[in-house]
Amino acid sequence: MPAVKDLANKDHQKKFRQFLQRADKNKVLKHLPVLHEEAFKKIDCLSCAACCKNYSPRFKTPDIKRISKHLKMRESDFIDMFITQQPLELPSEEKFHTGLKMITYQHQRQLPYIKTIDYLMAIWLQPLLKQKKVDDVLYHQNSIITECPRSNFFLINYDNSILTPADDILPGITRKNLLKLSNEFNIKEKKITIAEIKKAKSAFISSTSKIVLPVHQVDEVIFQEHDLIKDIKEAFCSIYSISA
Repeated sequence: MPAVKDLANKDHQKKFRQFLQRADKNKVLKHLPVLHEEAFKKIDCLSCAACCKNYSPRFKTPDIKRISKHLKMRESDFIDMFITQQPLELPSEEKFHTGLKMITYQHQRQLPYIKTIDYLMAIWLQPLLKQKKVDDVLYHQNSIITECPRSNFFLINYDNSILTPADDILPGITRKNLLKLSNEFNIKEKKITIAEIKKAKSAFISSTSKIVLPVHQVDEVIFQEHDLIKDIKEAFCSIYSISA
């Protein structure tokens, strides 16, 4: 099994994916305590706590049943004691106008087409984001843009066509539904390079919790507000009866 220190290396990421595909699940689980200790010798969670603030676990019914049984608790007691439900708070109008600041970073998520809770790289990058005073990171692989840790990326091209990465991403539900508006807004899936960002008019992200949110800056490239982003958000919210 690859060591924790090797997982930022592209070749080791490939080997690790291959390993996971053929590995014996029970044997892998036996290694986890050792890997946990190795990782947390290098990571001081309390100096950041970004995972606790931003990446809370989600419990499904089978999880609740299993954990309640292990703790010898009634399921209702477990829910009352440990699980909280919060309303979904969409970005404010002010945040929509100010937009997000991002930096690019070379990284390819393992098994990108599958939704997982592997946010290790996103958490590891939190001190860098804080240092750079930005909101999020935009991943790329050899200068080909892919996605953000928890959202999909869209670029408004010089001809007002809207581009979104086609490969090596998690095709989010909001992204999928935005693509249904492609006839109205000329949205295309294609490879996007970092160089194309420098020539673009504007950009935005999509996700369940953000819906559509403008990007104000990527690295040194600063975008202006673009009416297309507001139009796309309004069209999406109108179709799905979302008040935003």
